[in-house]
Amino acid sequence: MTNHTVFRQLIVSLFFVIFSVSSFAARETIFSDNFESGDTTVWNSTVFGGVISLSVNNAAAINGAFGMNVTIGSPGAFSQVFVQSDSPLTETNYHASFLIDTNILSVPNGDVLGILRGLDVSDNRVFDVALTSSSGQLNLIAHVLDDADAVNTTSPVVLGSGSHTVEVKWEAATSDGGNDGRFRLLLDGSLVATVSNLNNDLDTIDDVRLGAFPDSLSSAAGGDYYLDLFDSWREVPDEVIPSLSEWGMILMLLLIVGSAFFTLRRNSNPVSHI
Repeated sequence: MTNHTVFRQLIVSLFFVIFSVSSFAARETIFSDNFESGDTTVWNSTVFGGVISLSVNNAAAINGAFGMNVTIGSPGAFSQVFVQSDSPLTETNYHASFLIDTNILSVPNGDVLGILRGLDVSDNRVFDVALTSSSGQLNLIAHVLDDADAVNTTSPVVLGSGSHTVEVKWEAATSDGGNDGRFRLLLDGSLVATVSNLNNDLDTIDDVRLGAFPDSLSSAAGGDYYLDLFDSWREVPDEVIPSLSEWGMILMLLLIVGSAFFTLRRNSNPVSHI
């Protein structure tokens, strides 16, 4: 192996080590609730509602012994019911996940029922995740707003039976005119929708609500759905907290670098034989 080849291998290996370390992002928890307290007291506020009601009980448990139960009762004047966390603080990147089970929920075709809402400091909607229905199938959609309050709606994704994990990743644009804001929706760990090139640098997340937002819900809707294991966090890319597997990758790359460096030294100082 020539010195030139060894040197090239050394440079490539160092690049991968630096890239691996710099690409790690720390996850800082903002707020979480698994509802195992049996109530909603860890949230900052709760609106229990009337025709649509909210409670924490055993029947709604998806993970553990308790979950949050949303019931859409007999037809009437629907109003919002939700739990609210004020823990987000002018967040420019906000991530949240929760479990949902809609097996005994009926939403007529074309209706929209919000289940998660991110709000700014003035309680204006920044994004929401909602349930809708078409051809008898329950779907998941999201609405994402920009600085001009233009609404970007994602394509419906079939939710299917059973319980599911829903995750959102919202990011504000880095500057005025940067148009690099982004929203991603994941279902059971798979990316199902992305809204890119958002002009939303003025937006921040300051409150989050989980529950029912019947902005477009007809009187034919009814039934129950369950929500559980809510978690929210921000990502801090400047901090490095690798996992064990990531440390293993770094160690492997460092061994490659060390081997290349040793070979380079040996080739530069050959041993003379008499």
